[in-house]
Amino acid sequence: MGFEFLGRSKRPPKDPINALLSFAYTLLANECVAACEGVGLDPQMGFSHVLRPGRPSLALDLMEELRSVVADRLVLNLVNRGQVKPGDFEERPGVGC
Repeated sequence: MGFEFLGRSKRPPKDPINALLSFAYTLLANECVAACEGVGLDPQMGFSHVLRPGRPSLALDLMEELRSVVADRLVLNLVNRGQVKPGDFEERPGVGC
């Protein structure tokens, strides 16, 4: 059986595709925080995302522009090339993937 994507789910992801997307978005967000800090910007002070303590709003704003070309494309390539298989994931009913 292959991968199936019925829609986005998070916290926790319900299936392997959503787990891959969440993981890729986490890595991308951390890279955006590092990029902001590397050039002297405060990653907490964003424009589009609501300011909340501990939330890197500016990094999330930057991430929106890169999400489809970096994270989504990576996940699709991993799945289409067979580098990640459904058996690589542990799914727990009622908990997530």
